[in-house]
Amino acid sequence: MSKHVLCVMLGGVLLPACGDDKVDSPLPSEGEGQGEGEGAEGEGDGEGEGAVCVPTLEVCNGLDDDCDDVIDEDFDLQNDHENCGQCANPCADSLECIAGNCDCQEGLSACLDYCANLEQDPANCGECANTCDAQASCIGGSCVCNNPEHANCNNQCVSVKSNSHHCGGCDNDCPEDLVCQDGTCVCPRDKPTDCNGVCVNTLTDANNCGACRNLCDACRNGACFDCPGGQTLCGDICVSLARTTSHCGLCGNLCRGSNPLCVNGQCEDCPVNSWIKLCSTGVGGEAVCVNTNHDNSHCGSCGNTCGAGQVCCFANCVPQERCQ
Repeated sequence: MSKHVLCVMLGGVLLPACGDDKVDSPLPSEGEGQGEGEGAEGEGDGEGEGAVCVPTLEVCNGLDDDCDDVIDEDFDLQNDHENCGQCANPCADSLECIAGNCDCQEGLSACLDYCANLEQDPANCGECANTCDAQASCIGGSCVCNNPEHANCNNQCVSVKSNSHHCGGCDNDCPEDLVCQDGTCVCPRDKPTDCNGVCVNTLTDANNCGACRNLCDACRNGACFDCPGGQTLCGDICVSLARTTSHCGLCGNLCRGSNPLCVNGQCEDCPVNSWIKLCSTGVGGEAVCVNTNHDNSHCGSCGNTCGAGQVCCFANCVPQERCQ
């Protein structure tokens, strides 16, 4: 039997098939047919029935396109990237056709249609999709930090000397309030002393003044002391809660406004104009609203104090007898 072929009709007559039977006689004239057929329309039962094979370019399609009785002979289905194992079965760009299968070269592994070197690929280090930190390289299938002082903790390069979550080693968390210093969890600089697991500043902590558990009403420079009468210790300073704009009425209560003023523990606003000024007393953040035309401590401007025997007269320090 001949293969599937391309056939032609000439003069209304179907030409004999190519294959085992060759065409070696002229075309029959009209009315004549091979065998017992009757003209072109007769029913022939002789040999040679079929069509002529017209050669074309051989393509991979399971047909004998070039009429040489061999199908797809120009295609190596074992190694053809576009026809791997069968016609029209292309491999992905990163894969190769090996023994009729789309696969990676020896030493590479397929990771989502991508051939990766699991020994060196930082995006697929040791296994597919295992991505190394940007500061690390994939060496021998393991993520290794480029900085020798850093460690690879959960695929992140961190300093085990200063990272409070990996202090001295991966996943070693420092307790709250502690920091990592040279790979050891210690108290921070502003509270450098550990008193029973709590970091404190013994210079200012009234509960640990100068040493752990040394109780004071107030602590300054590691020594107990009492604030002057009418003042309260806020942090490490004594202030008047009645007049201090940053501690008005209670510690930490900051008066706000264009010209804030604390009067008897209440925040007010100083009506500043050409002679009314908001001036500091120089004591613990206290401020006063003064008339610089007549205030001997702030004559003409804040802080300008008149000397002995003088008074502030219309913003000028003059002898008292000259002020009328």
